[in-house]
Amino acid sequence: MTSASGNILLVDDMPDNLQVLSDILIREGYTVRPVTSGAMAFKTMAVALPDLVLADIKMPGMDGYEFCRRMKEMDSTREIPVIFVSALGETKDKVRAFEAGGVDYVTKPFQGGEVIARVRTHLAMAELRQSQRRLNAELEARAAGLEAANLELAAFSYSVSHDLRAPIRAVEGFSRALLEDCQDRLDDTGRNYLGRIIHGAQRMGQIIDDLLALSKLSRVEMRPAEIDLSGLCGQVLGNLAEADPGRTVATCVQPGMTVRADAGLLRVLVENLLGNAWKFTSKVAAPSIEVGETSDLDGGRAFFIRDNGDGFDMAYAGKLFRAFERLHRVEEFAGTGIGLAIVRRIALRHGGRVWAKGEPGRGAEFGFSLGEPCGPMEL
Repeated sequence: MTSASGNILLVDDMPDNLQVLSDILIREGYTVRPVTSGAMAFKTMAVALPDLVLADIKMPGMDGYEFCRRMKEMDSTREIPVIFVSALGETKDKVRAFEAGGVDYVTKPFQGGEVIARVRTHLAMAELRQSQRRLNAELEARAAGLEAANLELAAFSYSVSHDLRAPIRAVEGFSRALLEDCQDRLDDTGRNYLGRIIHGAQRMGQIIDDLLALSKLSRVEMRPAEIDLSGLCGQVLGNLAEADPGRTVATCVQPGMTVRADAGLLRVLVENLLGNAWKFTSKVAAPSIEVGETSDLDGGRAFFIRDNGDGFDMAYAGKLFRAFERLHRVEEFAGTGIGLAIVRRIALRHGGRVWAKGEPGRGAEFGFSLGEPCGPMEL
């Protein structure tokens, strides 16, 4: 605003009315600019815009209705609130005033206290609207900047990961060739070194693949559909058992669970969570995995995957869903530390969330909810 209390434009063809209103407002500390016609008002606003306009209706040349309508048609004056001050007291006159774009109506003769109360209210509301517009503009600018940075980061991640693949494959390939072609000339130490090089190259390749998968998740197009979650979990558990025929794991999947989600992303989420449960029960004598439906903190639908495996210390629960954060050594349980970060991102893209509970040596439970699928998100 142009002063501490506000800059007010008065429009009335009667000088006496202008004087009375001016005296009331000036005593309250407002800056007042009185004019006797709509045409003069527009000339005045061309020099400096007011914070609020008080306008009469019955004026020669351009009445108050027309004056207000023209204000609302102009970008520069559209947001300035207009209070009508008129001797016309019938309902139809007030309706016309509001249809023209007025925010309030004071009937003559008026009380000074009423005018001041309405002026204060609408100046405060105007200030709030201006603050909201400024905040929205800042948010839009930040969102645009974030989107641009996000695209650059995604392109960089893809480029780096893609460019790293070739040399890593070369390291692994030549190491294998050396081990196969020259093993009779290598001692046990040399063969061990080559085996470690091959293993390291394979692990780096897996990390790169997981990085690419994580970056793609933020941009993939969502295609929501009704999914048989119980059936999906059964399929994934069947695949895990087929890939690891030497193990016997007791599994229990609650029947009838359905959810609206992107089928491809939901499968990735389920494969990661059930894959973890399968992996972290590998050292348990009688491993078991349970999948069921529960409620989240807000009482909405949620789902859990529970196992009796290695578990974890809840003091480190905040690290679980961060990329490359691991609570176990690679020698204990294989992995790159990307899986749960992928799970979290998928849940967020569906408008949901993830959480975990666990206890060392007593298993873990991972929960997730899925809300309304949303668009691309920041990395």
